[in-house]
Amino acid sequence: MKLKHLFALLILFLLTTSIHAQTITQSNLPILILTSSGTIGTSNIEGSIKIINNTVGLNHPNDAAQFQGTIGIKFRGSSINPKKSYNIETWVNSSGLSLDTSLLGMPAENDWVLLANYSDRSFQRDLIGFYIHNMMGNYTPRMRLVEVILNNTYEGVYLFGEKIKRDINRLDISKLSVIDNAPPQITGGYILKIDNSTADYWSSQIVPPNAQWGQKINFHYDEPDASTISPVQKAYIKSYVDSFETALNGTNFQDTFSIDGWRYFAGKGSFEEYIITAEIMKSQDAYRLSTYLYKDKSKKLKMGPPWDLELSLFNTANCNTSKDTGWAYNYASTCGADTFLPSFWWKRLTQDSLFMKEMKCKYTIYRADFLDTNSIFHLIDSIGTILNAEQAITRNFTKWPTWGTQLVNEPLPVSTNYTEEITKIKKFLRNRLAFLDSKWLTPGCTLGIGDVANEKSQVTVSPNPVHESLTYKINIPETTNLDISVSDVLGRTFITKHLSSLTKGTHTISLDMSSLPNGIFFIHSIFNEQERNCMKVVKE
Repeated sequence: MKLKHLFALLILFLLTTSIHAQTITQSNLPILILTSSGTIGTSNIEGSIKIINNTVGLNHPNDAAQFQGTIGIKFRGSSINPKKSYNIETWVNSSGLSLDTSLLGMPAENDWVLLANYSDRSFQRDLIGFYIHNMMGNYTPRMRLVEVILNNTYEGVYLFGEKIKRDINRLDISKLSVIDNAPPQITGGYILKIDNSTADYWSSQIVPPNAQWGQKINFHYDEPDASTISPVQKAYIKSYVDSFETALNGTNFQDTFSIDGWRYFAGKGSFEEYIITAEIMKSQDAYRLSTYLYKDKSKKLKMGPPWDLELSLFNTANCNTSKDTGWAYNYASTCGADTFLPSFWWKRLTQDSLFMKEMKCKYTIYRADFLDTNSIFHLIDSIGTILNAEQAITRNFTKWPTWGTQLVNEPLPVSTNYTEEITKIKKFLRNRLAFLDSKWLTPGCTLGIGDVANEKSQVTVSPNPVHESLTYKINIPETTNLDISVSDVLGRTFITKHLSSLTKGTHTISLDMSSLPNGIFFIHSIFNEQERNCMKVVKE
């Protein structure tokens, strides 16, 4: 009987494996073919990458590579999910020397991430949050939807893109070397992270609101990291953040002129825009995990970019996160015993009347633009169309059959297919925006110059939606080189124009959109090789 039982289990295992095994013959998404020289772990091992991304037609695993080279690869994060995320470094060769190179149209760098998004069955939550924050004029990591083959095994749909780090095309802040221990060099740039890491950190002296057992906010050194930052630099950035917290917690925290007010230490705009993004997404982890902040040389502390948005937009019922009312920054009012809580910053900022007036006005202005409900739904539908066009979603969930199964305490019932998941996201977003409108919408409000990204006023495009010809109008304050590109939500570029030495004044350029498929596109304006503007247009 025991032998029969073992044989039955073996047959069941083989049948299950064959059902979940999946191959890919063609895709409209880029295909990443990865190999590793051994077992992948928490330290880099040598491997190779081949990227199939044809400019015309579909992608096939045996097509010629757009890029092929040596990489270092290791696991990313502490998740126990069976579908793993990875850090990837592009190398010159097996020596491990970093190679800065452009991949899938993204600016050249050597540090990349491959995100499994196992808990986000839509593969859209990161993309939606990044889009919102980026459209407010902030840097957010560029991401591309891809399909992955690792060591000859199909692994599913992933997000491939930029790791958050200091770089002229990422977080554009000054490089801080270990010898920069005096002003002004020591003043930046720093990237800090509030997270659940055990790496070197210091703790805030101010206990978070509703903390039930004296929990602390821990600030981790992300760049320079704990192994390269000097003791003097550690002391400087700690003292700076401590001073910001002291001012924000003080009696005169709303003072806009003196060192008594928090604005002396922090850039208000980035905090306003971070709150807008976090509250629209109603993210469980916003403010308390995967929370980045940075400080450039001789500049103030800033928030962002957002990261790790899988547990947002109705994707977990933990701590009232699934409710389309209430505030994400009040997480601890329900879960005050949790180890990781939001800082006092956010509730305190809502008590600053001028801060709230400006933030509400920004929200109102954006709500009539890229935060329009139908505009966001256009984005969602465009991504969904791409994921379904060549059955990428079907392949992924054949490999990882998670429909109908609770993974992260999702509100019940759990979606049983992609259409249900997208319907839930849209319903939550519609209700969430209605709630925020009731609290923040301020018709007729005005802001001073600089309170909304100045770059947006330099460029206008019409008509929008567009059918055939798009009129691009730009007002240039000084002679500059201008590159215009039109790309879709996958980052694929369809139109490029280079204009040299454009003189000061207004210029009008016609872009032929007639051959583009229907959907959402982004018009990028790059001045002297640096992107300063990104506008969304709908092709119908």
